[in-house]
Amino acid sequence: MVRMLLLICLWMHIVPLAVADNTSEKDQLFALIEKRLSLMPAVGLYKARHHKAIEDIPQETRVLTLTVSKAVAAGLDPALVREFFVAQITIAKVIQYRYRAILLLNPLPDQHADLSLIRQQLTQLSDAIVDQMAVVLKKGAITDSDWATFNQSVQVPYLEEPGKRQLFKSLKKVRLKKISNHQLSRTGVYVSPRMAYLLTDSTQLSYAFVKHLQSS
Repeated sequence: MVRMLLLICLWMHIVPLAVADNTSEKDQLFALIEKRLSLMPAVGLYKARHHKAIEDIPQETRVLTLTVSKAVAAGLDPALVREFFVAQITIAKVIQYRYRAILLLNPLPDQHADLSLIRQQLTQLSDAIVDQMAVVLKKGAITDSDWATFNQSVQVPYLEEPGKRQLFKSLKKVRLKKISNHQLSRTGVYVSPRMAYLLTDSTQLSYAFVKHLQSS
């Protein structure tokens, strides 16, 4: 009975929650994305000073592996989060290449950044981005209507609009991980096909709620 009441409550709140205002949460997400990309010129400068290649496949693999693990823990679809970070890494390299081209024609700035410290910051920002994605998506998806705010928020040197549009396109795809029919069946509650569709596709249903159903 308790399980059925919980499902009824969820059914009644799917639509109201979907239209909840999450503007400030999106602003925070966009700011984190900007902050991470804004570190790329410093990364590019370090690589130029130490004659290192911009593309670092082992490091990219490490970043993506950690990001996927973080996405799973946050209840996000790991494949879609990975797709976003692949796009972000691509944009990050574009920024570095453009900055490096400028450095070829000018003396290197008198700045000596520590790449290991920068990478620590990047890891922290990646984790924060994933966490904030989950916060945003529990209130509603990122849509085309958010492009203007994203475009205005993400202002990074050497990042042009086509790159931003590519990044935004991958960001829109990110979703909370779907709940499988098997997980729903473990609650012991009959779920009609339409109800199952709404539950598994709704970005409002969190794993915490499913676990609560399973333990009740």
